Amino acid sequence: MNPTLMNFHKNRYEWVFQAKQEFIDRFGCPGADQLDVNEQSFSRLMKFYKDAEAASRLALEQHEEKTKEYEELIERNKALLDQEISEAEQQYQEICSKINVHDLLLSKIELKSTEPGYIHEIVHEVIPYTPNHRKASVINRAIENLEQRIAEELEPKLREILQEADRIKIGSENLSHLPYITPIPRLEQKIDSFWLKSNYEKAASHTRELAHEWVTAMYHTYNEVLAPIENEARERKEELSKEANALKSATLEKRKKLKEDLAVYEQRKAELEESYQKVYDSWKQYREHASQLVGHFIKHWMDYKNELEQFLHNGSTEERWLASKYLELLLQDGEKIITI
Repeated sequence: MNPTLMNFHKNRYEWVFQAKQEFIDRFGCPGADQLDVNEQSFSRLMKFYKDAEAASRLALEQHEEKTKEYEELIERNKALLDQEISEAEQQYQEICSKINVHDLLLSKIELKSTEPGYIHEIVHEVIPYTPNHRKASVINRAIENLEQRIAEELEPKLREILQEADRIKIGSENLSHLPYITPIPRLEQKIDSFWLKSNYEKAASHTRELAHEWVTAMYHTYNEVLAPIENEARERKEELSKEANALKSATLEKRKKLKEDLAVYEQRKAELEESYQKVYDSWKQYREHASQLVGHFIKHWMDYKNELEQFLHNGSTEERWLASKYLELLLQDGEKIITI
């Protein structure tokens, strides 16, 4: 074959090779160096970048969907955490309010002392020994004062406690006052005055004994009425305290689990966002490379066209003829190879 013709034929696709090689050297294209240098080089490179761009776009969409899922999980967990805190706080406050009510009731309950020395002081204070006024009426008046004092001491307090207990369903609904206790017997004699001191002392001493028994019975009955109420109130308060502690422990455990889940979701979301950025950068790079691919091929096509035109203007007759033919082929190759 004519050497000049061979040279023209050999260089027909050299511009394609140079364009491909320069592009690969500059931008990199895994597997592209295995492509044959022919009219399919450009289309295969372009397909590679379009496929890579499409794969990256798909990966971006998948990342966006996954990120959205985690954003929804994060928002849901935050809402659950807020709801858990709000509900637990409300429940805890309700329990504490009930505890306070029972504390209030317990603070009002004070059982009376039935210690003999204590009752002795009360009786002797109200029913004094008055040797200068040795009259039955004086002793009876003292008895009335004692009964009134004890009644005023116990009855209002008992009503208040029973009302408070009834409000929280503790104790008997039918009980509103102390059970009946027989009053202290009065002295009955035709002559009010005691002529004999010994008789007065005997009557006063006996009355004090009866009064001591009566006050003891009143205090004992008062305590019998309130003791079950006090015990039930203490038991309920203890149960409520246990309930509050259990609620607090359960709430802390739930909050811990929700916070742990939230931290996992936020970490995964952060990882996805980091991965998304990498995929996005690759997608952007593929688009940029694909956009520059045409320019690289056109540049080398133009260089080879200028080279052929040099032969067309300055070459020998044979070179000018071959140059004109290969210029036609170059135009055809350009139209066929460089297609967008």
